[in-house]
Amino acid sequence: MEEIEELAYTQYASEKQETEAAEYLYEIVRKLLDKLPDAERTVMTLYYLGEMTTKEISKFLHDISFLRRSLYFHNITEVAIGTSLVK
Repeated sequence: MEEIEELAYTQYASEKQETEAAEYLYEIVRKLLDKLPDAERTVMTLYYLGEMTTKEISKFLHDISFLRRSLYFHNITEVAIGTSLVK
């Protein structure tokens, strides 16, 4: 019985140490990512933390870029229409 308790404690201590090491590394990575420009931080986060492939990241960023352009165009159109209606 004593051997089982010792083995269980050893396993618990090992898992706790692994968890603490992972949390420490995550904090270091987060601090390093914070130093990057937004675009680079996004790519690194998607690749390393999001575990996306470069192809998936490319498609994702293209979709985001398309969405931003569409929203920008929509906003400009609304302003132009709104301005012409006011005159």
